[in-house]
Amino acid sequence: MLVLSWLDHVGLGVGRYVLCFVYPGMALTMVRSYAEHRADLASPGRAASVEHGGLLGLLYLNNNLHAAHHERPSLAWYDLPAYHRRNRARFADAGAPIYRGYGEIVRRFAFSAHDDMVHPLHREPVS
Repeated sequence: MLVLSWLDHVGLGVGRYVLCFVYPGMALTMVRSYAEHRADLASPGRAASVEHGGLLGLLYLNNNLHAAHHERPSLAWYDLPAYHRRNRARFADAGAPIYRGYGEIVRRFAFSAHDDMVHPLHREPVS
């Protein structure tokens, strides 16, 4: 109620707030989630890394280096780039996808499937 009252007070309105702030924020969050998580129970490659996150990397506090973040979740966000650089070869050898940037993800997956949308526990067995 407090937020709705404030939005009314400043003349923003709930609709404009959702359209200008909530939707774009959720869209950016979903891009990261889409790119960096795979439902793969057996592989350490279920967490990808986007090496050149640019402004989005800063916005995500370097969690775009997701394999490093999953391996060391308590590591400070500003230490993730150095940790990722030191362990990049090991992440790649373990099968963790490493993308150059978010542009590469858009080019590769804008019109093709990134992953199987059905969780591995719910997939039909292949005969």
